[in-house]
Amino acid sequence: MTTTELGNDVRAEVAKILRRFEGCDLAGVKVSTLKRIDAYLNPPSDTYSIPVERCDARPYLAMELAAVERMQERAQ
Repeated sequence: MTTTELGNDVRAEVAKILRRFEGCDLAGVKVSTLKRIDAYLNPPSDTYSIPVERCDARPYLAMELAAVERMQERAQ
């Protein structure tokens, strides 16, 4: 079975929670811990972004400015 750092981190968090609340039917878990586990299981999706940090991004910026100008003209 192949393991990943993400899987190991999630297993470690769950094991820690289970040890803490062993023998209990109800367990109080910090919201911050749940958020960390959620972030492990549901990482932010990669979305498309205009690469403005690159020096050749000027065409993208020009298209963006033109789109803003068109929106402003339509609003008037």
